[in-house]
Amino acid sequence: TITDISDYFADIETNNEQLVIAVTDNTNPVLVETSIANNTLTLDFQDNQFGTANITVQATDGDGDSITDSFQVVVVSVNDIPSVAFPIVAVNIDEDGTYPPIHLSEVFYDPDVVVTNSDQLSYVIIENSNTPLVITAIDNGTLTFDFQDNQFGTANITVQATDGDGDSITDSFL
Repeated sequence: TITDISDYFADIETNNEQLVIAVTDNTNPVLVETSIANNTLTLDFQDNQFGTANITVQATDGDGDSITDSFQVVVVSVNDIPSVAFPIVAVNIDEDGTYPPIHLSEVFYDPDVVVTNSDQLSYVIIENSNTPLVITAIDNGTLTFDFQDNQFGTANITVQATDGDGDSITDSFL
């Protein structure tokens, strides 16, 4: 958010363009970063953050006299949809081989889970195109593979992560 603040402060003895304006306090720079250049206040709201910040702006004239004005910024939490942070790579094994389990919390990302701990993801397998080759299961957020004896071929597997608001994302692999 960018705001022209040249008319917010006035001094009878000093032209407004000659006032030195600065942010002197920001109680929550993790939420919003502030800067002033050419009488323009910039509020740079940070991703995946919410809360309150109290910001104080000061105007100083050529004699060193100053005045401050404070305001509060409130950012309300919203649901962030999950995303695939690290896609599952193709699984290649020898016939009758095994493959280690995959922790799905390392595959899918949701800032509401990681940053605020206010949400959780649930996981489900929505496709396994070749169950005679491999049986897949999810237990406690861990995807497991049970490759069947004396079988070979290809299976398309799709896993879905869903947050508490019902928003979801999928990851597919062979």
